[in-house]
Amino acid sequence: MRVLHFIHSYTPPHIPEQDIYLVEKGFSDYKRFWNVLKETTPDVIHMRATGKETFGIYALIAFLHRIKVVRTLYAPIMFTYWYILKQLCARHLYGHTICTSKYDMDHIDQYHLAGKSKRSLIYRGIDLIPTTEILKKDTARSFIYKKLGIAFTKNIRIVGTVIRQDEGNGVEHLIDAAYLADKYKNLTNTIFVILHDGHVDSALQKQIENSHVQGICFIVDQVENPEQYIPAFDIFISPRTSSGDLYTLLTAMYMHVPCIATRVGDAYEFEPFVAAPLVPMQSAKFLTEALMYVIQHESPTSAKLRSKIPALPKKLTHEHELMAVKDIYHKVIRKIKHITIS
Repeated sequence: MRVLHFIHSYTPPHIPEQDIYLVEKGFSDYKRFWNVLKETTPDVIHMRATGKETFGIYALIAFLHRIKVVRTLYAPIMFTYWYILKQLCARHLYGHTICTSKYDMDHIDQYHLAGKSKRSLIYRGIDLIPTTEILKKDTARSFIYKKLGIAFTKNIRIVGTVIRQDEGNGVEHLIDAAYLADKYKNLTNTIFVILHDGHVDSALQKQIENSHVQGICFIVDQVENPEQYIPAFDIFISPRTSSGDLYTLLTAMYMHVPCIATRVGDAYEFEPFVAAPLVPMQSAKFLTEALMYVIQHESPTSAKLRSKIPALPKKLTHEHELMAVKDIYHKVIRKIKHITIS
């Protein structure tokens, strides 16, 4: 079976380059897509969308070529009225819709954006990296210290987060939480580290300076694949004000780092896995209280016990994601028998 992966903002891992159609801006790209489908006709087109992306016209082109379309909606999805209207207009063009969180699935059902037999919940699974390939705490910390140009004592506690170039990461509230913890909770022997895959926003650095937490709160920017350095943290905090941090949370959980998260859409169903009850978003006070709760209840013994227990159920693994998606491919072209998927 030939599957053409249609992408713009999100690139799935482990996909051969020849099986990817990369969207380009402009109306001329519609013509290019039409010609590609004329020259090489795939069995399935898998459209992978994030944010406000709908790809409706591309789905129509595929429909006119009688090619089945599967789409995956990766959080965060912006369910604005305009987005919902466009999705309703293109509803019949999609053979199947895959949601990567229950939060998005509920919206799909609420606004009738896909029939119940034509939508599925398949989590964006994480790779089960062998323990030997996960960075050791000291190695991950050495990388961070090298980027900072500062070295701390071995017994320092690191509270960290990972942010990307999108809205709603809520990191400003984590900076305020660092201030509150330092000033009012007498939190000692602790630093806060923000790993960023892009360039740091000057406003964040100015906030750190204005809050006078330069000595305990640090931003490490331009970090490629920042999730791999999560083992450096003793506690991971997701201060988001909108959905979209689920994959990073799952990675931290798999690496057995205690997690604190805000009460945003796609985090609701993972409250049993986090170290403290989900906290209200946009609240440095509640982030601070959750942090103190985890510190008070975390001990070396509990950390050792946690490391021996599988952190995530199978449905949250990349292997399960691949198998479930392949089943969807079979479903949308079920009239074709004896198909072998490579």
